[in-house]
Order: sequence, then structure tokens, then C-alpha cells
Amino acid sequence: MRVKSEEKRQAILEIAKDSFTKQGFEQTSMSHIAKML
Repeated sequence: MRVKSEEKRQAILEIAKDSFTKQGFEQTSMSHIAKML
């Protein structure tokens, strides 16, 4: 189960990084990141 957790963590970080780059920190929300998973 640890592998899945680490994979999900990496996916969240990648999505967050992309969102921060495109939308900026202030415009990025947790709900947006969750929808992208």
C-alpha cells in the first residue's frame, strides 16, 4: 500500500506544480487539484 500512497503523493505534487505555473499560487485550490486526480 505504501507504493500507491507514494504514487498518489507524486501525482498531487505534479498537478499542484502545473497549476501553480499556469494559474499562480493564489488561484490554485485544493478542489481543483483533487478534480485533476
